[in-house]
Amino acid sequence: MDQRPWEIYTLSDPRTDAIRYVGVTFRARQRFNEHLSRAMRGGKTYRDCWIRSLVNAGIRPVYQVIEHGQGDGWQDRERFWIAHYRLECKLTNLTDGGDGTP
Repeated sequence: MDQRPWEIYTLSDPRTDAIRYVGVTFRARQRFNEHLSRAMRGGKTYRDCWIRSLVNAGIRPVYQVIEHGQGDGWQDRERFWIAHYRLECKLTNLTDGGDGTP
């Protein structure tokens, strides 16, 4: 059983404070840099295009941890937070969560 620590995080627009993405990672801040790099290499997802538009405007999304955990359970927690924020935010997430490998 994998007991590594994980965190659920959001990416938000610093101009409006609107949360635009919810994700999970076992690699903390390294994940933020991966998002930036992918967007700037020409990634095609809605998230990539949004991040690229921020960077082209001279700003970056705000990375904020909203939950810490360890071992199992990250899938359910990611789904919970995506569903929660979809009620009030226009997220760039393509899925309901819990289906990736952090």
